[in-house]
Amino acid sequence: MKAPTSLIAAAEKAILECRNAASPVRGSGEVAEVARLVVSLPENLVNEWAPHLSAGRLEITGVFTHQTPKALWTDPRTGDDQSPELADLLVIVESNDAWGSTQRALLVQAKVADARRTDGRFTLAKKGPAVQRYLYAHWPPFKLTGLTAHSRQFNIAPRVAGTCPGSRYASINVNTPAPDSGWWVEAAQPAIPTKPGPASPGASSTATARVPADPRDPVSVVDYDGSFDATVSLGEALREMILGTLGTPLDKDPEWKGVVDHLIAVATQRDVAGMKMPGVFATSAGVKLEHIVTANRVMKFAPTYVGPYLLLNEDTVVHHSGNVGSWPPGRDGTFEPFIEAWPGGFGIIHMRLSSAEWKDGEASDERPIG
Repeated sequence: MKAPTSLIAAAEKAILECRNAASPVRGSGEVAEVARLVVSLPENLVNEWAPHLSAGRLEITGVFTHQTPKALWTDPRTGDDQSPELADLLVIVESNDAWGSTQRALLVQAKVADARRTDGRFTLAKKGPAVQRYLYAHWPPFKLTGLTAHSRQFNIAPRVAGTCPGSRYASINVNTPAPDSGWWVEAAQPAIPTKPGPASPGASSTATARVPADPRDPVSVVDYDGSFDATVSLGEALREMILGTLGTPLDKDPEWKGVVDHLIAVATQRDVAGMKMPGVFATSAGVKLEHIVTANRVMKFAPTYVGPYLLLNEDTVVHHSGNVGSWPPGRDGTFEPFIEAWPGGFGIIHMRLSSAEWKDGEASDERPIG
């Protein structure tokens, strides 16, 4: 699918607007920033991308769910059971046209950027944060919480370490100057650290090689804490997902599809319950922050009109049966909220492109989806 480069700047503007003074979410930190993105990005991004769309339908849905599913796995270094959160954000890009349908998924672990910096550098402490980094670097077999019973065991590790297209760390920096959004994504799956190895033949006695650390050796494996650089803007990452160069194709990987289906089921269950966003507060007293937000545009050529016109111009719709369609599955009405405390938050952004065509004359790439 073609994707004009102009979508990057437009997406960055939309993401940045999620944090402006009009945001209904107040507070700071990862959970609040993810909430701002989920609540406001559907309408913002549709508004910014619609002028670049010449035909087809663009629909974006944001779902904020509670109690981030935990990933249950056994650390091969120590034999200890671990249960870090799986992610802060799930991004799904779906493309439907006459040739079929494709879906790509990206799990994002978000961290707040280092203070007094304007780029995407972030620092992870030992223990909990380092365990999360280990999970993303190795993807050992794991189960998921969030439903009545734990899931089956999933194995989403890539065949070649470091090549997973479906998981990335992200950094959020509120000090990044405009026009950049302040959301930065790492360019690759977290790398497996290296350790000192035997010296190469002919090398000096002080020279040592660097070899991948054996994940089964608790002595040789270095910690996964430290400082890391996220350098790809989230706007660029979204375009890469449309191009098919980022995100795991779900139709070709049943393990990944199983993980995404589980997360959708958790999101649906918690939305049906109508629970209050955990750790997130509205800017004004009495304002309820909704959990599902959908915005869409349909562009169509008219026989008597040169150029596209806006066939459907819906405002952001929340908790209205029929507007959300089949996302999440099983949604068929409105629900009364009740308050329940949960110690975490998780967001889902779902983008659906139906027979979408971008305007000619804009620089673009066209790469195979798959």
